[in-house]
Amino acid sequence: MKLFDSSLAKKPCIIAVNKIDIPEVRDKIIGLQEALERSCSYVYFISAATGEGVPELVRKAGEVLVANPLSPTDRENVLPSRGLNQRQQRVRVEKYGERYIVDCVAAERLITGANLDDWRVVVQLRHQMARLGVDDELEKHGVRPGDTVYIGGVELEWI
Repeated sequence: MKLFDSSLAKKPCIIAVNKIDIPEVRDKIIGLQEALERSCSYVYFISAATGEGVPELVRKAGEVLVANPLSPTDRENVLPSRGLNQRQQRVRVEKYGERYIVDCVAAERLITGANLDDWRVVVQLRHQMARLGVDDELEKHGVRPGDTVYIGGVELEWI
């Protein structure tokens, strides 16, 4: 943060580490906490899936925001949202023989680099794809379990 803008180094910092419901992440909490507390005053370990730690994080974020309101200069320097626009969330499906090609920037971002060998990642990915409307669009085009689906160049077997 200091390299981006030196004035940010003077502001309070909150770090939230998610996914502590996964044993491999929970096992690393002590080491992570020690490392992160060197650069940030408030470190929280949470699970968005179970809600563990989230109330404490939200409470601290509220306290920090109330105690440190944005100055007029801060308001001018707020970065625009990097969220996905409607075009990036649009889902299109084309069927070629027994193969389905999904065209959706948001879905492609999710799947790129995902560890598809980890069933937990696959479950989370499928949930996010459903939220984007990928499942509905594929079903409109007749996808069935066992069919081949391509998203962002990644070949999947539909389940």
